[in-house]
Amino acid sequence: MDKEILIGTTLREFNKKDVHYETQILFLESIKKQSYQNYRLIVTEFFEKNLKQILEKLNLKYVLVKSKKLDLLKKTNSKFSHWEFMDNTFKFAEFDKNIIVSSLSDIIFEENFFETLNDNYKANFSGTSWPQINYLNSEKYHLKLKKKLLSDSKLLHELFDRLDKNISDVYFFCGNNIMNENFKKLWSELEHHGRASGIYVPLVYNFFNDKRYNIYFKSKISSIINYSIKERNLDHERNIFDENDKKLMSFCKNINIDKKFLSKNTSFRKLRIFNSYKIIGKPYEIVLIKFFIYYNFIRRVLLSLIIKVTKYEL
Repeated sequence: MDKEILIGTTLREFNKKDVHYETQILFLESIKKQSYQNYRLIVTEFFEKNLKQILEKLNLKYVLVKSKKLDLLKKTNSKFSHWEFMDNTFKFAEFDKNIIVSSLSDIIFEENFFETLNDNYKANFSGTSWPQINYLNSEKYHLKLKKKLLSDSKLLHELFDRLDKNISDVYFFCGNNIMNENFKKLWSELEHHGRASGIYVPLVYNFFNDKRYNIYFKSKISSIINYSIKERNLDHERNIFDENDKKLMSFCKNINIDKKFLSKNTSFRKLRIFNSYKIIGKPYEIVLIKFFIYYNFIRRVLLSLIIKVTKYEL
């Protein structure tokens, strides 16, 4: 039976002078152009004013939900809540009817993304498309000029980049996964707002069981960064960032996630997390991505040894 795709997200105010304007239009158009059209976009509106106007203009299948957490967000100087926009999305899920997708609004889906999810559906499954392809801005996206994660340099292919730094901004999962009473309890306790480490997102949405899949070779996702690596500064948000991470770590421990996925070394941690996904693809494609994952593992081990030796000699 075909599943309805529920996409949980939020959007910035649409301002044509803002660099994010075209990015969000590309995000919404990539949903509108999907080959599989059984979807609903669940948008949580925080401090924005003109979202409905744009969504109506683009003729999308959407539901606009007003945030009930604005006072809390103001106290923490936060612009949005990932937890709330997904909590709002969960409320539309029905047993055996949905695949839920968590996505940020700087993502562009390939046109067969929803179709790939529906065609590969398995009860209680989950997954992502990784590695994510990154572009500096919408102009670079149109020119297909990919960027490296740790610099603004051009990149020939995403598999040639630092996979130990690559993380996806899109995760999908069977709607039934969130209907477990234990999950509901832990999810409620997880409530948090503002920024948090993206490394926990796959653990929250994809580690219900071992049925997690990487659909990279079937359908890819692209992200438009819209900032230079030199400009990024999260120091002013560090306190709320750390506080949210503590809640996320507690959630992961309560659902008994293996400690190897919770290590302090985030580079090894990312590689272990994404290496645990079953790859949907041809045998040579599976070998190819495994090769690059293990190449990055070995590279990190050698770098760690070099650093230790250097410190010892000093």
